[in-house]
Amino acid sequence: MTHLLVAAGTRCSAQAGADVAAMGGNAIDAAVAAAVASWVCEPGMTAIGSALIAMVRPAGGTSSLIDGLTAMPGLDGHQGTPPGGMRITMPYGPGVLTGVGPASVAVPGGPAGAERIQKEWGCLKWPDVLAPAIALARDGFPFPSVSAAYMPLSGVPIYDHTPGSQAIWRDAKGAPRTTGSLTQLPDLANDLQRIADHGAADFYTGELGERIGTWVVEHGGAMSPHDLATYEVDIREPLTCNDHGWLVSVCDTIGGQALAALVSGFAKISPGDCEEAPRLVACLADVLSRRARLIKTATHAALQHLLDTVPALSCREPEACSTTCLANWNCFPTAQPYFDLGSDCQAI
Repeated sequence: MTHLLVAAGTRCSAQAGADVAAMGGNAIDAAVAAAVASWVCEPGMTAIGSALIAMVRPAGGTSSLIDGLTAMPGLDGHQGTPPGGMRITMPYGPGVLTGVGPASVAVPGGPAGAERIQKEWGCLKWPDVLAPAIALARDGFPFPSVSAAYMPLSGVPIYDHTPGSQAIWRDAKGAPRTTGSLTQLPDLANDLQRIADHGAADFYTGELGERIGTWVVEHGGAMSPHDLATYEVDIREPLTCNDHGWLVSVCDTIGGQALAALVSGFAKISPGDCEEAPRLVACLADVLSRRARLIKTATHAALQHLLDTVPALSCREPEACSTTCLANWNCFPTAQPYFDLGSDCQAI
């Protein structure tokens, strides 16, 4: 690869992508390596039990949307206790209400999505792509400033419940990790090595998945080994819109639909027009307003779909359900309204 630019949340993650490219990997190999490395060296920002969404367009080909978003757990009847997890208010912004603990866990799509992308479009062997992340977890990485700022807010209510998660943000003496402090995560290195050796299938249908799913259920969660075993990554055509002759591909989530509407709307406003600024603001306000209405509509439709089709779901109060329950909008194809973007944009 003669030219390379890797953008990531930390220098370590970006370097993992660059290292894989130097081994002869292509852009997909580099991107997957950087993403997997971020599970290691960006604590609190992402993790191996993550979601994944990606857009891939090979040279001369068409774009594909890779959907590795989290899926709703409880397919074999397990329910979270309490539903959606223990409710806490995170002390930032106006105060953010969220669910934590085993009952808040949805079915992760990150490992399956990363492997699917690399196998489909990468050129290196899977273990080689994961090697930099494994080395970071085993040998250590400098604790990033963003994690050092975030963890004092989330560490006690979220990460201090088990020794394993506590070790992510506290050192051997129990003190919070500081920016730049060497951080080693040997258990994560071992798990990533298993995934490198046996494929992402080990996370879903193998020993690793069995251990994860069993632990979650035993500690009050809904995500079981069966949920992991039935998870599937979806690859489909993305939503597209036209921006001054450029075909722009975006995710077909509500946020992606809003982005497409914004790009399409802005493209129709002539630059330099005396009304350019007011029209841009009006377009933005209109898109945000419609986005808010769509979220409300989709949320109620998805909740009703759950109540109608999942007999084991005992929670009949929408306000008690967590976003975990609604994580995978693909479960609710009839609950996906979309913006009317006209001829400049492909409807879902």
